[in-house]
Amino acid sequence: MSNREKLTALIESVPDAQVDWLYQTVTQVLHVMAEAEDDAFCLALAEQAEAEDDGTRYSFEELMAECGVTDEKIKKKI
Repeated sequence: MSNREKLTALIESVPDAQVDWLYQTVTQVLHVMAEAEDDAFCLALAEQAEAEDDGTRYSFEELMAECGVTDEKIKKKI
């Protein structure tokens, strides 16, 4: 018996009063699994980008200077 068949048999054995709870629980588990997979993919991309230094990286201070943002301008807005 395949796992899919086992799962189907298990679901069919659940009393009607518990079906809604089971459905909600499985839905949430699948959502969490999808989110975790997406997070892992994004982390892998970030690690790959970090490893590929093409000389175009800026420090925060360099970015602020290039954009013309100074401490004085920030203090005026606060």
